[in-house]
Amino acid sequence: MKLCQSIHIAPSSRRAYQGLQRIYMQCCDAFDYDPLLVSEEELCKVVAHFALGHTVVSVPGYLSAIQDLYNGAGAGQLPRGQRFVMFVKGLNRLLGAADVVVRTRALGVHELEAILQSLDQSDPSEVSFGAQLVVAFMLALRTEDHTDGRLRWGDVYPQADGSVEFLLPPGKSVKQFRRVAIAANPGVLSAAGWLARLAAMLPPAAKLANRPVFVDLTMLPNGSARLIALSRSKFITRFKLSVMEVLGFNPELYAGYSLRRGGVTEMLSQDIPLPVVKRHVGWTPLSDAVMAYYDHHGRLQMRIPTAMMGRRGASSVEQAPGWL
Repeated sequence: MKLCQSIHIAPSSRRAYQGLQRIYMQCCDAFDYDPLLVSEEELCKVVAHFALGHTVVSVPGYLSAIQDLYNGAGAGQLPRGQRFVMFVKGLNRLLGAADVVVRTRALGVHELEAILQSLDQSDPSEVSFGAQLVVAFMLALRTEDHTDGRLRWGDVYPQADGSVEFLLPPGKSVKQFRRVAIAANPGVLSAAGWLARLAAMLPPAAKLANRPVFVDLTMLPNGSARLIALSRSKFITRFKLSVMEVLGFNPELYAGYSLRRGGVTEMLSQDIPLPVVKRHVGWTPLSDAVMAYYDHHGRLQMRIPTAMMGRRGASSVEQAPGWL
């Protein structure tokens, strides 16, 4: 029962909740409030303090994180009565106009090519970054779906025609494993090419089925490399640096989500049927999320698979297929 309770929230949401809960605990400590027994008036002050340092639109997520903290401690429900509801409405009126949310820009395929062409293909860390860019873009992945060890070598299946199939684990909007694929693309856009180069640079132990595909390749003083899963923050930092140095764009307008938006936009630009796009990205048939993704025109050929799979391979230590 405890296990089921602990995994009722997706890992990415859990990490976000933990960050918000730390903010809440620090605020309660500063105000000398009991974090598990705040009054309605105290909750209003806590929310106001958060909104002034963040955004009003992020208040609902903040409250959800606090309620999750209450739930875990068996502390009941937050005191959100009529006074609190009126306070939040007033806060939205007061600060809402100033909270302008800047939508992350999509990365275009030409921009992706420029970054890939700038990479040193003799450097393992550069090759790993290039492979990660192509996979994230072509599959339109959320950043949390290809960082922190979420994608493993046992989930990657190179095909004889030059395409690559992936077995993606459940995520934010998809609750089961699913197979997706990247078509055989020429030159610098070849996912198979980047992954093969990366595999050739890694020791055999780093390519076991249970090992992360994208790792931190920082060299240690003894000459060995760190082979731990690449974190979300390190990937985004590297990506923003490329946006600034290679493309000359403002990195504040780009984030890991730029690759997801870019991948969706390219599929729509190629007139791929909307139901197929939704299936590829992991949206439900009735989802209208796609309307917020179309950002530019470009070109890209992708193979969209129809096969579905519900589980990973049984072994967690066998060698990954096709990469050794």
